[in-house]
Amino acid sequence: MDNNNENQAIEYDLPLEYQGEVGDFNYTGIEPSKTRRKGPIRGLNPLYELVSSKQHQDIVRRNNFMPGQFDLWNENPTGGNKKYWGGNYDLDNDGIDEFVVRRGGSEGPIVAVNGYTTKQSDWLARRKFYEKYPERENRKGKTVNSFMRDEYFNPTYDTTGNITRWSKDPAADEDFKKYHKMYNFHAPGPLSPFRAIGQYIVYPAIKAAFIQIANGNEKLAKYVRKVVVSHYNIKAYESNVLSGIYNYLVRDPVLNKIQGSLEQLKQDYLTIKRATKGSNFNPNFENVQSADYKEFERWLFAKKEIKTLVKNYVNTMLSTQKEQLKNAITTKIVRKITSEINNIKNVATQLLQQDLQQLQAQYE
Repeated sequence: MDNNNENQAIEYDLPLEYQGEVGDFNYTGIEPSKTRRKGPIRGLNPLYELVSSKQHQDIVRRNNFMPGQFDLWNENPTGGNKKYWGGNYDLDNDGIDEFVVRRGGSEGPIVAVNGYTTKQSDWLARRKFYEKYPERENRKGKTVNSFMRDEYFNPTYDTTGNITRWSKDPAADEDFKKYHKMYNFHAPGPLSPFRAIGQYIVYPAIKAAFIQIANGNEKLAKYVRKVVVSHYNIKAYESNVLSGIYNYLVRDPVLNKIQGSLEQLKQDYLTIKRATKGSNFNPNFENVQSADYKEFERWLFAKKEIKTLVKNYVNTMLSTQKEQLKNAITTKIVRKITSEINNIKNVATQLLQQDLQQLQAQYE
């Protein structure tokens, strides 16, 4: 097995045949933004004030706010991205330093102390979860989020990821109506374009590819997947494939469409960031693979205008060519896997037989 490909994007025999048009993009510039709240976190208030209904916060300890790991996380462009400061500081004047994390710099607002921070409480949802499943055994494999999503609200989605009906509509739920601004109810929303393409196109295509390689044997297909994961050394294989295909089908066409507005968007990005980072903020826009450029792209695709453009484009794709794209991806995955992993079906069959023999031995 080849185990030297960890975290490398998997390339496929593209292009896929999709000729959909990205809609018009009319950029009108940045809007005035609200000033970010400054000052200490609520975590410095007494405990009862923090977790009561008045403040409706939960205390949590984040590993990324712990000494050592904080530095690694903060340096990571997909983590803190150098937006935070962490260091020792005696907050309560007892002669013993706490490890303090601040946003923006050593004088910025405190966001964590000794790894502890706060988040919006989900108490009312958690209460419903524990009332439904008071015994630990019955809670196995479930979380508060999965319970509220799949059992409590339980939405039904259409073919583009929009919710068409609910088992319990949040708009008709008394607790949600009264308290959703205070507490996190884990109420599901429409699928994002990324999740929708994964759920309706890429993930079913990968599953079909594994089954095809296994000649229709679904149990063997699970072992085909094990061989594939081991070969590419990518545990989140499906997510890896989805990222590459989403970029090809959605991200790149959208970037091409807004090319004429890109320079203005970059200037607006600099204006916004320099307001908080200082006039010396000068990101590297020349290298599109740089951490600076990827941060700009995250900002770009979070803009309302771009999100609307992407949503409409993906909705059309899912409504018109979902099956064609799914079948094309299945074909390309089968071709790639069988050409790069010798005798994959035989290897998977051997793994399956080994597990069956071990299971049999346990009962002999």
